[in-house]
Amino acid sequence: MAQQDAGRIGLLMGGLSAEREVSLRSGEALRAALTRRGHDVVVIDPTRDLPAQLRDAHVDVVVIALHGTYGEDGAVQGLLEVMGLPYTGSGVAASAICMDKAISKRLFADGGLPTPPWRELRIDDPAHAPDHIDGLSFPLFIKPLANGSSVGVSRANDADGLKQALAAAAEVSPRVLAEQAITGRELTLTILDGEALPLIEIRPKEGFYDYRNKYTKGCTEYLIPPPGLDEAVARRVGEIGVAAYHALGCHGLARVDFMLDADDAPWLLEANTIPGLTELSLAPQSAAAAGIPFDELAERILASAWSRA
Repeated sequence: MAQQDAGRIGLLMGGLSAEREVSLRSGEALRAALTRRGHDVVVIDPTRDLPAQLRDAHVDVVVIALHGTYGEDGAVQGLLEVMGLPYTGSGVAASAICMDKAISKRLFADGGLPTPPWRELRIDDPAHAPDHIDGLSFPLFIKPLANGSSVGVSRANDADGLKQALAAAAEVSPRVLAEQAITGRELTLTILDGEALPLIEIRPKEGFYDYRNKYTKGCTEYLIPPPGLDEAVARRVGEIGVAAYHALGCHGLARVDFMLDADDAPWLLEANTIPGLTELSLAPQSAAAAGIPFDELAERILASAWSRA
């Protein structure tokens, strides 16, 4: 049975963003876990009439398993605030800030947290994309400014690659982030209720950690702990990650991504306020390495709906 009576839980999954399929997988994992814990869970696939959906379902608390636009960017969080419904994860401001990579970068810089050089671009006409970015050199990563799951993200190694990458990103958002690529090891840090969980090293078998490598079984190796990583470096990554979590105002479960360069210097990339919870996702793997089974993780995610208040 459940550890506490949470009342009726409205589980938001699916939604309207480009990350809908990942959200459905994350949501199904949460639904199964919370049901096993004895909770009364009703699944809601949000439409533009979400207020009516929530009222009709008579929910007492909302678990958000939405990724991307309208779910992870503060929009749903603001609606739930207006409706007076407690909800999981970060609040309105932190959700919006973390979703906007440029604003996150500015806060990292203001807080003295190391992040790769970057430029914000607006690509209203991808056919007239630039062949270089002032202040940056190849290779570059081109990212839609407000999206996750690596949707629309490309690596540009030269001018032709840059034009292709900008066109791909512009299909997702007219606002684009160009970021200096850091060559080295890719690490991710899951943070639960302000506590750093074990680091994971991500090693795609081909290319970089794009959508395909994230969500296709067998395409990526996940190493816990990262082999041969100096304890002082690991501790430094943890300190930077937790500092970023607090600087951004995150709550509950979040994930912070890093690159470690050839000198073992950590570079902070971005923070994710609603990490994926699929069978291949990073946060559940990190929690398991910390001795937190998935059902307990789901329960702690649920508890974040009340602990923020």
